[in-house]
Amino acid sequence: MKLITKWLFAPGAPCRLGWARLIFFTALFVMQIRIDGAAWADVPTVFWRPIQLFTRHFDPAWLSRAWLEPLRIAMLAALICAAIGFRTKLATGVGAVLLLFFAGLPQNFGKVNHDDAILTFVAFAFFASHCGRVLSVDAWLARRRGDVSMQLSPEEAGWPLRLIHILWALVFFAAGFAKLTRSGLEWAFSDNMRTMLLQHHFHHLPPTSLGLLLADARSLAPWVGAASIFLELSAPLALLGRSWSLVIVGGLFSMQLAIFLTMGVLFEPFFAIYLMWLPYGRAKLT
Repeated sequence: MKLITKWLFAPGAPCRLGWARLIFFTALFVMQIRIDGAAWADVPTVFWRPIQLFTRHFDPAWLSRAWLEPLRIAMLAALICAAIGFRTKLATGVGAVLLLFFAGLPQNFGKVNHDDAILTFVAFAFFASHCGRVLSVDAWLARRRGDVSMQLSPEEAGWPLRLIHILWALVFFAAGFAKLTRSGLEWAFSDNMRTMLLQHHFHHLPPTSLGLLLADARSLAPWVGAASIFLELSAPLALLGRSWSLVIVGGLFSMQLAIFLTMGVLFEPFFAIYLMWLPYGRAKLT
């Protein structure tokens, strides 16, 4: 435990945390502005099947555009403020809470998605950090006032990104672990992979016909499935260092890109998380 704590709270580059905040919340804003979260007010409440988060504290009678649209605007405003670092603590907190609400709302109508939950966890990780002390409007205003308390120490800068990396690794590891414990090796070494490739080709309209070609190669499709499980279970190895992360993160990015090309399933929320692995922010800020 002492070794894990030492690794998690090891010093990091302050400017890297600032760049990560700017890039993540900008990407989050771009994704959310294209989604009309208030449109769920138009869905008949007969389809309402609340998940646990909404069971006790939410009345489906509140589903109206007059109520949801202002909340959506508030979330978008908070995400922009978080990106530029203006009132960062308030902006990241409001943005994270409203993102939790709007990410959770669609899960109450019969289908639970699993690809966007990580964005909410990452938003809360930024809220818990001092990411607004560097590369931000708040830091610029503090320097104008001569306030030195806004400086970010290396000891405070490292753990937020490492926590985000841990969350990323756990998501993939859990996916691979669930496949093995629920279906076993049959998930890969059966007709399962071939069937999924064929189904997704006609249901999701992928941009290429590679899925059909792969499904037609009966001896190859199972090994593709086995490779995906292996990559998912290997995700925690990316935490061991830059060489490991280059291989594992690059491999999982390639896997999800291949899923889009062969099945038409785009894991868009994960691309914002992949950006958190990039070694940006080496330039010293003045």
